[in-house]
Amino acid sequence: MTQNRVINALSYLSILFLPVLFPLIVWLLTSTNPEAHRVAGRAFWLHLLPTILGITLLVILGVSGIYMDSIVNSG
Repeated sequence: MTQNRVINALSYLSILFLPVLFPLIVWLLTSTNPEAHRVAGRAFWLHLLPTILGITLLVILGVSGIYMDSIVNSG
């Protein structure tokens, strides 16, 4: 029971050290433990969505920066 609490807490707190990788590993390895498996799956999606949004934002900012730089330098 205590082991489940530690694994569940680490799955959510891994946002600080391994945001997507740790919950994915826990999710893959805990198929025999339904509670830890469910919590790790939730933590994985909870960490994956902000990561995807952050990468998308960086791409948008990079493209807009290149576009604005070409407008400034051409004028």
